[in-house]
Amino acid sequence: YRLLKIYLRDITIVTDQNAIHMRVGIAGVIQSGANDYEYTTHLLRSDNGAISSDRSGSAADPQMVITGAAGVLGIGNRAGDCYSGEITVFSPNNVTEHKRIRWIGHFGRLGPEETTCEGGGTYIGGTGALTDFQFLFTGAGGADGGEIDVYGLI
Repeated sequence: YRLLKIYLRDITIVTDQNAIHMRVGIAGVIQSGANDYEYTTHLLRSDNGAISSDRSGSAADPQMVITGAAGVLGIGNRAGDCYSGEITVFSPNNVTEHKRIRWIGHFGRLGPEETTCEGGGTYIGGTGALTDFQFLFTGAGGADGGEIDVYGLI
């Protein structure tokens, strides 16, 4: 496929105010080197309209943060809080270019507050075809509900 869509629906977490991270795999091996990813995620909060961001910065990271960072920008674990979003992976089989990934999602957190997150990142550790995706849920207990679906397009 030249394009992949990954849908995360109603992902709930055990520990309050935590993040969802994403990694890719090549030939069945999850890539988690210290400098494998560059990313940025922007968040728009419903409580005060504040715009926040999380990014890899000048030093690359071992994963991409697709939600707010753990802590005050993280996903809530109250009844009804969850994350739902869509991830687009461009040219996953191309072996000459770095892999570009784009996401948009929405989650509840910290009382009656909702947050929309949007971002993008690149696997810069190599150019091999992608074969796997890993989602990491920070905090004790990780995720305790929801669904993840992957679709190949064109």
